[in-house]
Amino acid sequence: MAYKNILTVVTPEDASVAAPALALAKRCGAGITLASVAGGAMTPAFASGHFSGPAMIKATGIANKRATEAAAAFEQAAQEAGVDVEVSIVQDLLDRTGDKLKQFAHVSDLVIMAQPGEDPAFGEGYLLDALLFGSGRPMLLTPAGRGKALAPGKVLVAWNDSAAAARAVADALPLLRRADSVEVVTVRESGTDFTESAGHLLRQLARHEVNASHRELDGAGRPIGEVLDGHARANDADLLVMGAYGRSRFREFVLGGATRTVLSRMSVPVLMSH
Repeated sequence: MAYKNILTVVTPEDASVAAPALALAKRCGAGITLASVAGGAMTPAFASGHFSGPAMIKATGIANKRATEAAAAFEQAAQEAGVDVEVSIVQDLLDRTGDKLKQFAHVSDLVIMAQPGEDPAFGEGYLLDALLFGSGRPMLLTPAGRGKALAPGKVLVAWNDSAAAARAVADALPLLRRADSVEVVTVRESGTDFTESAGHLLRQLARHEVNASHRELDGAGRPIGEVLDGHARANDADLLVMGAYGRSRFREFVLGGATRTVLSRMSVPVLMSH
């Protein structure tokens, strides 16, 4: 599989995803479907009736202008980079916006969006959730507010022998084949040992012409997400590949977990699959 159409979501809060999206598209020879989300879409359906008509019309106009300007800036950058781009301004109530983005994602190979950060606006978190769980496509999340071009030279693969991790590895193969180095990382906790499984993964990657190594990290007493982020920063990794929500979403919400850490404060781009 190769990435030939990349859905890139630009939100009112963060347009920094442009640089990594264009760099990746150019690297893969892909085109981009750009969804520039207007701020009016951040209103959930249940709250729309609480805004007065004139105030809502004014806010909608301002939001549309900002989304249009963001799209124009992206188009200009894409033209300079030699990347084909198809632009849509998405402005509707929050749930309908999520549905529209999922429709775009269903006919794309990859979705790119900036991570919401630790205190996201309501709409930012909702849209990411909708795409992560409803698109059926891998998502590449870039660190909030950091528009660094993506060049996946050193890639880490977080492995726990789960279906989500297996899906993420398969979805990331176009990037793994282009990487300078790939390291499969497992985290040792009480009662867990993924060494044997990691060996099987290395052999499978070799069949796909990906030469990878394995490293086990000590996760005792620390959240797995923090262990992965610390290792990524210490080794100047360009990309982390991992599955999303290895246990139930409710347990992740109550107890925290690697996915929630990544969604809020990961310092390197992350390709996630669910």
